[in-house]
Amino acid sequence: MTVLQGTMSDGTLIPVQADSQGRLVCEGLQGPEGPQGPPGVGQLPPNPKNGDVLAWDNGLVWVSGVIPVGPPWKSDEITAVNTSGAQPVLTFATDKDLANFANGDAIVQENSTVPPIYTNNWTETGPGNAYNKDKFFAPVTVPPTLADTTGGFQSGTALLTLDTPVPITSTFTFYSTVASGPGGIVRVTFSDGSSFTAARPDDTNVQTYSVPGKAGLSFTGFGVDDAPFGGVTIGPFVVDGVQVVDGTGPLPSGTVGSVDVAAKTMTLATSAGTWGPANAGHYVISTDTPVLYGNKFTPHR
Repeated sequence: MTVLQGTMSDGTLIPVQADSQGRLVCEGLQGPEGPQGPPGVGQLPPNPKNGDVLAWDNGLVWVSGVIPVGPPWKSDEITAVNTSGAQPVLTFATDKDLANFANGDAIVQENSTVPPIYTNNWTETGPGNAYNKDKFFAPVTVPPTLADTTGGFQSGTALLTLDTPVPITSTFTFYSTVASGPGGIVRVTFSDGSSFTAARPDDTNVQTYSVPGKAGLSFTGFGVDDAPFGGVTIGPFVVDGVQVVDGTGPLPSGTVGSVDVAAKTMTLATSAGTWGPANAGHYVISTDTPVLYGNKFTPHR
C-alpha cells in the first residue's frame, strides 16, 4: 500500500485523502477577485419578430423590414460620351444598374485599370506652327485609328515643353500620322536631357513608337523636326500603359440629372472633369453611402 502525502507551504507533510474509487479529495482555496468586466448592453427589448435586426435608436430596438442596399450602384462600361449639350450624356454597353440611379445621386467615374494621367499647359518654342493644340492630349481609343484627330505640327521645327512632366515607371509609347507630304522627324524629350527621334514614313498610316530605356525618367516635351506643310500629327501618348490626357483631374465626378434605361443613357445635372474615354474600361458608380432602410432607416435618396 502507498500513502500519498502533500507538502504544506511551511514544509509540513500531511496525508492526502482519496475516496473509495481512488480519486483524490481536496478543496480549492478562494483566489483573488478579478478585474471589473466591461459594461453590458443592457436588457434586450421585448417581442422581436422573425428577421428583425437589433439597432440603436436612443436605446436598443428591434427593426423590422430592413433591406441592405449593398455595394454602390455600378454601371456597365461607358461606350459614348456626348459633350455637345449643356451637360455630358453618357451611353453604356448595357442597362446594368441604371434603374437604381436617381436624380441628384452623386457619381464618380471608376476605371477597370487605373485612371488617366493628367497634364495641363505647356510652353511652345521654335519657328514651326503647332495646330489643333487642344487635341494633343484628347482622350481617344488606344491604339488610335486614322479617324482619331490629334494635334500636330506643320511648316518647320517646333517643340512643346510640358509645364508638368509625366514620370515614367516602365514604358512609354506614342503614335503619329502624316496629313500629307514628307514625313518629317518626330521628337520626344525626357528629363535627363535625352531625346527620341524617328523619321516619319511618307504615308498616312498610324505609326507606333515604343521608346525603350526611359524607366525612372519623366516625359518632358515633344515636337517635330522639318515638319511638312501638310502637317504631322502626334498623339496620343501612353505612359505605363495609361493614356496622358489634358486636364487637371481628379477623376470626373458629378450628379445624375436623368436616366433613360431603354436608351442606356445618363444625362448629368452637374459635372467636373473629363469623362471617358469611351470603350476604355470606364464605369460610373454612386458615391452615396449605402444604408439600411425600413421603419427606422431610409435609403440614401
